[in-house]
Amino acid sequence: MAKTILDEVYGELKAMGLTPSERVFCMEWLGRSECYMRTLRFERIKPSIATIAICASKLQHYGERMVQAGQNKRLLYTSDGAGGALRCGIRRARHN
Repeated sequence: MAKTILDEVYGELKAMGLTPSERVFCMEWLGRSECYMRTLRFERIKPSIATIAICASKLQHYGERMVQAGQNKRLLYTSDGAGGALRCGIRRARHN
């Protein structure tokens, strides 16, 4: 199965040191069970829109907090919709 937007987000957050494992990412960033991503791969299904929206909301929230703290160099977002927000945030983060 092709990589999902959540795979990309997980990879970026892990590279930034903001999540130590896929298990923690699922629970803390997605609000799902520790095996959510593994289940998606096993069942060959896409993540739910609700899960993407939760992740986008958390990226927005923590992005704003990082800006307030003067740490806006890597985690940015837009409000182009859930999937667009995540994708754009990752692209911008790579260029800073």
